[in-house]
Amino acid sequence: MGHILWGMVLMAAFGVGFSLPLGAILLGVSLGKAAIKLQKAEAAIRVVAGVLLVCAGFYLLATF
Repeated sequence: MGHILWGMVLMAAFGVGFSLPLGAILLGVSLGKAAIKLQKAEAAIRVVAGVLLVCAGFYLLATF
């Protein structure tokens, strides 16, 4: 039971951490030049986050 809870906590933390910056961009929170640079880096952020998500999934599969 503890492993399932830990996996849920990890996935929730990932979801919150991934969605907050993208949600801020989506809602139009402007940080000036920093927002423009973040939009350019969004593709790289999505790739890295996707790879981390897949790795976390394989880790959870391997440990059960």
